[in-house]
Amino acid sequence: MTVIQAAVMLRKFQLTDNGFGSRLAARLFLMAGGFLLIWLSVENDKNGLGGISLILMANMFFYAWC
Repeated sequence: MTVIQAAVMLRKFQLTDNGFGSRLAARLFLMAGGFLLIWLSVENDKNGLGGISLILMANMFFYAWC
């Protein structure tokens, strides 16, 4: 999924240097961000804050501050 997402997002970006190296670096950067988010969600799931409980907690904190 991250490979496809990075390829699609790079089409919308306007890079100042349109060479192969800059496009490869941007693609790797986007893929690393995707893998980081996946890793964080797995760590949250291991600690009991994954999935729907995270969304519910975010809503509780949002309504507590309003």
